[in-house]
Amino acid sequence: WHHPAFLEIKRRVSDVIQICHLEDYYTSYISKLSKGFRQRVGVAQAILHEPDVLVLDEPTVGIDPIQVVETRQLIKSLGGDRTIILSTHILPEVSMICQRVIIIHEGEIVAVDTPHALAERLEGTERIQLEVVGPMAQVVRTLRSSPGVQDVTFEEMGDGRGSYSVISKRGEEMRAKLAKTVVEHGWGLLRLEAVTMSLEEIFLKLTTTEEA
Repeated sequence: WHHPAFLEIKRRVSDVIQICHLEDYYTSYISKLSKGFRQRVGVAQAILHEPDVLVLDEPTVGIDPIQVVETRQLIKSLGGDRTIILSTHILPEVSMICQRVIIIHEGEIVAVDTPHALAERLEGTERIQLEVVGPMAQVVRTLRSSPGVQDVTFEEMGDGRGSYSVISKRGEEMRAKLAKTVVEHGWGLLRLEAVTMSLEEIFLKLTTTEEA
């Protein structure tokens, strides 16, 4: 019982229980745990020997929303000490957790980069989302005639508000110009933000291009 190897295992089990927040279930049977907590036990088993690389396949599938959030937080915390390879079809999850993305299509790697860098490489344009209180037809005409703007799409939101998506050339800093234009016309600017491609859009663009 006092052998160094046994003491080290005991210490590590205690550490892993705390890391995976399993303290309240120490004496529980695994079969009695919810799927989310069984997932945590699986992670605990996988990190017990302190591996340098941890491979997780669909770790949040089939668990309730609260457990999904907690599992993602656990994965992010583990990523500070080791390399984690996460396989998932839930693309927003990749953006929330991962620093580097590898997109595989039909067995071939089609992209390797950060989500932000992939978006910049593929998009070629910048999208700016505005919410403006003002006469919609005039707002659209004015935005479309602004230098550097390529296209404007819009949607009426009621109460005089409109949502406008402005496409401009990448490298053109349009946000300050658009804000100034809206204010100078006496309209109310409720929201203005740059919008990057989502990982779903990146994935579809890459795989569609590959198929073509």
